[in-house]
Amino acid sequence: MTTEERLANVERELGRAKRRSRWLLAVVGLVVMGLILAWTWNKTTATTQAQQRPRPPIDRNQLETLEEHQAAQNAIELATMKRQCDETFNTAYRSASEAPDEKSAMAIFKKAKTAASALRSPNIRVQNAYTVYLQGTLAAQEDRFARLAQAVGGADEAVPPPPAPYWRPQHETPEKAVDGTKKTIRAN
Repeated sequence: MTTEERLANVERELGRAKRRSRWLLAVVGLVVMGLILAWTWNKTTATTQAQQRPRPPIDRNQLETLEEHQAAQNAIELATMKRQCDETFNTAYRSASEAPDEKSAMAIFKKAKTAASALRSPNIRVQNAYTVYLQGTLAAQEDRFARLAQAVGGADEAVPPPPAPYWRPQHETPEKAVDGTKKTIRAN
């Protein structure tokens, strides 16, 4: 074999190798594209099937009962917080009426105010309602304690009795009547 024949043989082998490399590259590219297409098809099909699944029907009566029950629990919790607040201020009022001077009577009021403000509820709706109630109560209680402190400072004047509670606990509990309608019972 001459050099020219060997060179022709090598060129043929290089041509074949080039063609094989091109075919191999094309096959790998097609496999990768097929995998991407299969993955996309699988994701799209799963999403479509999930969207087309029938959802369980919502029982409106049960949902309404749950909402009524939660509202009743919120009302009871709010009533309890309001009662605790009123008891705090009434206890402080009795203690302040026995205070030796005006300054100590107002100090007792500040402690009661701090204690009433510290009442917390994990339920945000109840907490918001209590905050609104407390804002209205604080103004009335501050006026009440200021009058008491003036009376305590005057020593000769009789201390007025505490006024009726600012708020009476009242909550609603839903019940079903015999005929299926709802009736509301108010408890004081």
